[in-house]
Amino acid sequence: MRMKTTHGQSTMAMEAMLEDRDETYKNFIELEYGYTLTEKKARNGYMVHGTHREDFEIERIVVSSAQAQGEAMGENGIFGYESHG
Repeated sequence: MRMKTTHGQSTMAMEAMLEDRDETYKNFIELEYGYTLTEKKARNGYMVHGTHREDFEIERIVVSSAQAQGEAMGENGIFGYESHG
């Protein structure tokens, strides 16, 4: 196997670095981030959400990057839409 050379020097280190860069970028853009909101103070005349047995649980949102063709997903489907399944 013949190594590529630039001005008499091997390019193996550069090729390994570029391969590592590409793998790291792919792993990074595929990360998913999750968050929820918590009500700290209710508006006048209202009670803080979560203090009643009848209150719905606050939905957790998961977001992935646009570079990985990501979307914002709620527990019930794509953010802004209800799942039908």
